[in-house]
Amino acid sequence: MGSRNNITLGFIATASSQLNNNYKASNAFNCFYTGRRGTGEEWVSNNETRDFWIQVKCPKLVRIWKIALRGRETNTQRIYKWQLEASTDDVNFVTLFLAPNPTYLGNEVQQFEVHTVHKYNCYRLLCLEAEPSNPDCLTCNYSFTHTSFKNKMCYPRNNG
Repeated sequence: MGSRNNITLGFIATASSQLNNNYKASNAFNCFYTGRRGTGEEWVSNNETRDFWIQVKCPKLVRIWKIALRGRETNTQRIYKWQLEASTDDVNFVTLFLAPNPTYLGNEVQQFEVHTVHKYNCYRLLCLEAEPSNPDCLTCNYSFTHTSFKNKMCYPRNNG
């Protein structure tokens, strides 16, 4: 549900649910959100408050070193208990980062370092608990060891 393929770049965004077709999983990764413009710029779950997820499948195995997450502009309906998971087969996931409880994903971008030596191609934000009524994650950016994923493109990492 909530799947969208980007054949040109090879990234696939999916979610456990979505409120409707205006709130697709891919919206969270497109970096087009400009604030308070309504549908088409955010992913919203279908009234879930426990054990829901959003993920991106990369076209190749990559090792990430940081994620940036942001919740709703209104700073309500926040996700507060969550973890970052990874997989190479889209079935068996390992936890890469367990956020201290509570770690609210509000309307400001927050960055979290990820410490792993392994490469994966599926990265999933598993939302364990959230405030009631359509919690979502507006922006999910992953920084890879040699590239950064932003605006659905890969750029060389600036080592300077």
